[in-house]
Amino acid sequence: MTRKKALKWNGHEVFYQIFPETFAIGGGADIHSKAAKGFYPPDAILRAWNELPSGDTESREFWGGDLAGVAEKLDYIAGLGADTILLTSVFDSPSNHRYNARDYRKIAPGLGTLDDFDWLIDSAHAKGIKIVFDIVLNHFSSDHPWFREALADQNSKYRDYFRFHDGGYDCWQGHPSVPEWNLSNPAVRDELYRGKDSVLVFWLARGIDGIRLDCANDLGTGICGEICSIVKEFDPDVRVYGEVFPYAAPFAEVLDGVQSYFLTGAIDSYLLDEIGTGDFLRALGRVWNGFPSRKLFQSLTITGSHDIPRAMTRYGSDNERVMLAIALQFTLPGTPVIYYGEEAGMTGSYDPVNRTPMMWEKADAPEGFAGFYRKMAALREVRREWREGDLTVMSVDDGCALFFRSTDEPGEFSLVAVNPGHEKKAFRAHIPYPYLYDSIKLKDLLTGRELSTRMGYADIEIGGKEACIWVPEPDYIRNYHFYKKNELK
Repeated sequence: MTRKKALKWNGHEVFYQIFPETFAIGGGADIHSKAAKGFYPPDAILRAWNELPSGDTESREFWGGDLAGVAEKLDYIAGLGADTILLTSVFDSPSNHRYNARDYRKIAPGLGTLDDFDWLIDSAHAKGIKIVFDIVLNHFSSDHPWFREALADQNSKYRDYFRFHDGGYDCWQGHPSVPEWNLSNPAVRDELYRGKDSVLVFWLARGIDGIRLDCANDLGTGICGEICSIVKEFDPDVRVYGEVFPYAAPFAEVLDGVQSYFLTGAIDSYLLDEIGTGDFLRALGRVWNGFPSRKLFQSLTITGSHDIPRAMTRYGSDNERVMLAIALQFTLPGTPVIYYGEEAGMTGSYDPVNRTPMMWEKADAPEGFAGFYRKMAALREVRREWREGDLTVMSVDDGCALFFRSTDEPGEFSLVAVNPGHEKKAFRAHIPYPYLYDSIKLKDLLTGRELSTRMGYADIEIGGKEACIWVPEPDYIRNYHFYKKNELK
């Protein structure tokens, strides 16, 4: 096939993560019409779109979502303010999550074909939407033909592609159905990502804009760095992200960015009153001071994913706390990710109920968060300090988190306060910023309330379970400008 080019990244991105099996079915099909064509394993459990998973079926339940369904919803995704899609794994696999690949060069039949994948890329690019592709290079399916041969024949040339021992073989977190590759074997690395005909090159040539390395912590920083270098040689515009659950600064050093749950956990703990404001702000400081700033801006900031309970479940169906989490997600350093269905207020604990079918009838319901996501995405587009500004954390003793985002352009800043408690708070904040001139008027982007500064401080009032984002209104005095642009000639 003709090699395709990735789109350019501009730092304005908002991601939308999709679990393809349960997002949308394209072409007017349904699970039964697709099953009649033999698209699913013989032991598949077929579910109607409104059915919930049973939870004890080892990912053998299928609902019929596919790549055509994703392509048909591109305008919907763009309408939320997102311009980048993060696809979870789509490889041929016996499971509905496809993280145990049986054939790395084939799309799972229930999701479509390579032609469908190419059509999705082309359709997305035509609308300016990027596609980031989840690739699983640490482990695979025990149904993979190389593994089956190696298991049956100790003399197989593939035997040392895996790590066999007296107790069996290495497998991901002890699951025998998900063996791990022996990545110490150069031949394995050549097959997966180093060779000119590797799995990685096969997908890069199709025009994907980025890859997310699943279980990057299992791969290690050495292999992650090697993969990133190879990708850049192929196409410098392709981004490489790594999934790392804990604090991930060392991985950010060797990748373009990370998807870490460290910040997500800190936000949760703070908003649920499991840690104090000081601990939360110290966690923010560790992230800001520990990451290369550009890599931090490119890293993915999440409120939900297919691996953790949905935000509405974690926050006990408390809409106000969910909105606080979203406000922090968009105003803190990083690239925000909307997990499909979060905008509809969907609930669900751990896998599989956090991967249930998209509730399209609630996609834009007033009780959901679609409108708030649109608002925050539109603000991120025009607030450069959110996308690439410095972070200054300021401790507040009464439970409110306060931080400041600013660029090197005088007057380009946001003062962000979050109050997760039930009671209204009032306090004075001294802000170490040289362009917070006396009598500057600040306006809250969320409520419209205004305040004025004095001698580098602001007297702040914030309601219970409320977020405020104050930005300057520098030209409110007639014939006077706070931020002059005098030129030396």
